[in-house]
Amino acid sequence: MKLKKSTFILLLLCLCFNGIAQKPAATGIVYVIRPMNYTGSIIAYNIYADDQLVCKLKNQRYSVHTLPVGNHTFSIKNTGLGNHSMSKPIPITVKADQAVYLDVVDEGQLNLKELTAPSGIESLKSVAEMKNCLPKQKTK
Repeated sequence: MKLKKSTFILLLLCLCFNGIAQKPAATGIVYVIRPMNYTGSIIAYNIYADDQLVCKLKNQRYSVHTLPVGNHTFSIKNTGLGNHSMSKPIPITVKADQAVYLDVVDEGQLNLKELTAPSGIESLKSVAEMKNCLPKQKTK
């Protein structure tokens, strides 16, 4: 009888740990919004998440990035004429099933600023989504 109880408990524990191990990681969404701007309007800006290039964002567009929950940094870089230095990274906290809205600001120096949810949702209405915003890799 003890063997049956032990086997049942062991089987139950295995099922519990298997369910925990297969639980998907929590994620949130980050919107990077580039409103209409005449300065640099024909060039794309490089958007970086945690120092990795995630998008070449065009004028009047926004990009969507799904990231794991936690702390991240975003920065932006001009790819046209003039200063090509990376902006100061903006720290953000991604929360499960929530959105973070970042706005591209060009006030003499290119930067990103975090918007409140209502402001971010309103800003999305004036721009179009840019899908596949990274160029395809060239094959040799």
